[in-house]
Amino acid sequence: MANMTDCEYYLVCFLLLLLSSLLFHFIINKLLKLKTHPKLPLSPPALPVIGISNFYVASKVN
Repeated sequence: MANMTDCEYYLVCFLLLLLSSLLFHFIINKLLKLKTHPKLPLSPPALPVIGISNFYVASKVN
């Protein structure tokens, strides 16, 4: 039976630590995001014509 060398052992430990910390990070972020940012209802699409019309009318008056 093949034994793992020290480098292989440390590599496996490092990868396990990395994967578990990333998983922990994503879970905590998901839980915090749900509490701090409530889902808002959808808003109607913006109407850029209304904003531009003020500039158009002002330029015709001058």
